[in-house]
Amino acid sequence: MRQIVVDHARSMMTDKRDGQLVAIDLEQLPSSIDQRAKQIVFIDQLLDQLEAIDPDLSRVFECLYFAGYSQQETADLLGLSLRSTQRRWAQACASLRELASEA
Repeated sequence: MRQIVVDHARSMMTDKRDGQLVAIDLEQLPSSIDQRAKQIVFIDQLLDQLEAIDPDLSRVFECLYFAGYSQQETADLLGLSLRSTQRRWAQACASLRELASEA
């Protein structure tokens, strides 16, 4: 699912390459389609970095953010407790914010 969303966002940006990074708010995507596409591509790049550091955090983030699973569905899918899923979500968001601030 992540790849489908990212590929669509990249295709929307092909005619508008200005090379600017955008700030990310993991809770809400911007209303502008151009900004949304840039943000999704940026999150994808950050997730690649996170996956190299901790693949488990990356998987939890993908399930919740890109696939739209609930926390319980993610826990069931990944064989985790609900509380572990919630902790990993919080860790993933914090790690992505840190990686974004370094970019």
